Amino acid sequence: MQEKLNKIVRLEALKSEPKFISNDFYTGLSCKENEEELIKELNNTIDTFIENTQDKNISEQEYQKLISECLTMFNKYNLDTEDKEYIANFFEKIMDAIELETSGGALNEWLYGFKF
Repeated sequence: MQEKLNKIVRLEALKSEPKFISNDFYTGLSCKENEEELIKELNNTIDTFIENTQDKNISEQEYQKLISECLTMFNKYNLDTEDKEYIANFFEKIMDAIELETSGGALNEWLYGFKF
């Protein structure tokens, strides 16, 4: 029970984190008119992970499937490579929060079109 609570606390912290902010490695969102929607998508993704963590004893494979499903929500946006990498890195933060070591190839497939 404590482990679930810790995961949820870490996920909630990600929701309050600023998103798509430029830094030394990221120039910021290339298509600013989608910023509000993309932030909402990331926060909805976090909510999905919170709900699944709260409601059941979710397995590693179920988390991996959830990553894959959530990533498809970003396909409707015309994202450049840097923005897709930013989103993939954000999913890695989600993985860290839930203590998931691998996406099962979902991130690689979404970014590059193939699993390995």
